[in-house]
Amino acid sequence: MARKTAKKEQLDTALAALEQGLHTEQEGRRFYLEAEEKTADRSGIPINRGHTLAEDEEEHLNILQREYASLKG
Repeated sequence: MARKTAKKEQLDTALAALEQGLHTEQEGRRFYLEAEEKTADRSGIPINRGHTLAEDEEEHLNILQREYASLKG
């Protein structure tokens, strides 16, 4: 029984960390989208590997969502 409880605690800790990561990525994406909207000179928008920073945040969010669903399921 104690072993099951320890595994449950580990799962809860992992899910909580992923939830925090999801929140952080959502906020980061929102920040970058707002910054892009406010930037009159498009050359002022940082591009990383052909993606804007907001698109990178979206990719990170998708990764975390898949991992969260995997652990939750």
